[in-house]
Amino acid sequence: MKTIKLIILLLYIFTAYSDFSKYGRDEYELNGLRYHDTKTNTFLNLPLKNIKYKVNIDNNLAKVELSQYYENTFDFKIETDYYFPISPDATFDSFRAMIDDKTLIGEVKDKTEAKQEYQENLEAGNTVAYSDFDPNSPDIMNLKIGNLLPGQKLTIIYSYIEPVSIALNKYWRFINYATLTPRYSPEGSSGVNI
Repeated sequence: MKTIKLIILLLYIFTAYSDFSKYGRDEYELNGLRYHDTKTNTFLNLPLKNIKYKVNIDNNLAKVELSQYYENTFDFKIETDYYFPISPDATFDSFRAMIDDKTLIGEVKDKTEAKQEYQENLEAGNTVAYSDFDPNSPDIMNLKIGNLLPGQKLTIIYSYIEPVSIALNKYWRFINYATLTPRYSPEGSSGVNI
């Protein structure tokens, strides 16, 4: 059994900007970690410090691990939003958030229970994370991290497994879903308009 390892560092710019005003929507920077300033109703991005991809291809499966490094540069505690694309053929495998010396490990729970636990911990002032698929786009995941303190360093690590195909009878064909692009969403629909 032959294993091919591929490591990609800073291969693309992860935070992409699109002008959504031409679609009749507010402007969003969808990829990357962002903070919603409720006073001005704007989204502010936390700077991406580093990104690391690790892709292991074994037979016809790719195990993809993405690590992203951020820091809360604001002088107050924030709740963040993070949207990222995942292949429609992929299976989400794991999630970890390392915040300074603490590690939050993702755990599958009933959606209602998980949302309630997130809200309770958020209100209690605990650092907490919650992730779910966007109900209108099952290939987009949303991650929330609440109560990130000023100056805290954050590493988000998630992994997924997906099948790869063979091209020209000898090459593995792996597609990395890296950016979110505008999609049509009718006015009044729930979810993120992308």
